[in-house]
Amino acid sequence: TGAGKNGDVKVAVTVNTDSIVNIEVQDNSETAGIADDAIETVPKEILDGQSLAVDTVSGATETSTAILTAVADAITQAGGNPEDWKKAPAASSQAAEPEELTTEVVVIGAGEAGMIATLRLSELGHKVVQLEKTAEAGGALAMSGGAQIVTGSKLQAKAGGEGDSAESLAADLKAYGNSTNNEELLNLFCQNVGSTTDWLYDTCGIEFDMKTGLVSSAEYSSDRVLNYEGGGSKIASTLKEELGVSGAKVMTSTRAIALIHDGGAVT
Repeated sequence: TGAGKNGDVKVAVTVNTDSIVNIEVQDNSETAGIADDAIETVPKEILDGQSLAVDTVSGATETSTAILTAVADAITQAGGNPEDWKKAPAASSQAAEPEELTTEVVVIGAGEAGMIATLRLSELGHKVVQLEKTAEAGGALAMSGGAQIVTGSKLQAKAGGEGDSAESLAADLKAYGNSTNNEELLNLFCQNVGSTTDWLYDTCGIEFDMKTGLVSSAEYSSDRVLNYEGGGSKIASTLKEELGVSGAKVMTSTRAIALIHDGGAVT
């Protein structure tokens, strides 16, 4: 076992005198949507390279380290020395070739906002490339409880919400922000959050907890918040599934380094 983010990660390892034969991650309480890539890729990289000198997965470092620790522990239990397995694997003779892509839009980041932006742009017919520096789309959404303002949406009306308006929401948010808000962006949000909520529900398959209904919150003068059905991790999974069929090219473990300008335009 190794200590993960949310507790011990149990790993079954098969070894012989000169090789690691199999690695299977078993019981664990790691966060779905965050740890998944580490659970899938770290064992594969250890097996492929026959080495514990593999990179941890960005965004799931503790899960990655737990797997490496568990495998090292298994080697020790089998009578081996984990230090013998920490030599870097031989470099591949086939270096990755640079890839040049042409697109209309590049979305940098694949958290909730980035995924939704990509889905909407794709729906409108634009060619989109999305870059995400970590190994998994979803960002902090997968770890959140998952709730959303739904002012002006059909769902708010269905849940029995009355007396709310974009103007009331803007006033509450302005008070909560001590009047330091960017009013143009504030009003843009308040005027469009209702229709966006309905689009997420109708087009993207986002489910809201209508059984619990509208949730009261001290900073709001009206009941205008709905929880996501299944929390943030469920919504992250749903949005990732939608990305998979959107036609957009989503590139994880890919960091945007710089914007290249030509005559003032980003090329």
